Amino acid sequence: MSGVGVAKVAQILDLCNFIPQMELKGHRIMIRDVNRPALQLSGYFEHFEQSRVQIIGTVEYTYLQQLDEKKKEAIYREFMAYDIPCVIFCRDLKPEEMVEDQPVEIVAEQSDRQGQPDFPDMKNMQEREDFVNTYKDWKIWCRNDLTEEVFYRYDLPDGAAIVIKVFPYIIPCWSKKEAEGRRLYLLKPGYKHFADCESNMTSLKEYLKDLKKKK
Repeated sequence: MSGVGVAKVAQILDLCNFIPQMELKGHRIMIRDVNRPALQLSGYFEHFEQSRVQIIGTVEYTYLQQLDEKKKEAIYREFMAYDIPCVIFCRDLKPEEMVEDQPVEIVAEQSDRQGQPDFPDMKNMQEREDFVNTYKDWKIWCRNDLTEEVFYRYDLPDGAAIVIKVFPYIIPCWSKKEAEGRRLYLLKPGYKHFADCESNMTSLKEYLKDLKKKK
């Protein structure tokens, strides 16, 4: 596995973990680029580079202080819902209580298994299919408002993950009814391109069956 552990970065830079109930070990930073999320904290999330470490400095922090509490909390919640490896507050700035008091699964990296249902003991193919079809109970990994796509993710015990992409479309017939389409993906450890991970229900059920044999 590439990247560097968040715990190691925190140790080297002498950073304080403001969410003590969140275990840093196991979380990794996969790319070296960082982002100053000024635009995102103002509510603009298109083309957001969520895989980067997010740095909040004086500019971002001062802007947030000018917002009313309700709007500030809404911005923080939307920002923290993305798949961010970690958020660093600079210059001795301290996160506000509304950030620290949010559920750990919102503040923590979204690949953390906290915040998703327990992995069930599935005994047959029907139960495995039923499990995949409960994807709306899983955490939202990311969303694209421009294309109206929502990605639900479940992290498996072996380090792989199932991702379900859902999107609306119009049924091409006289009724013009709106329906929901979906695409299934299996992200195995070390995958390079998301598009190459597209799968189907049959393959996912077989993978879950083999996963049980490995336990």
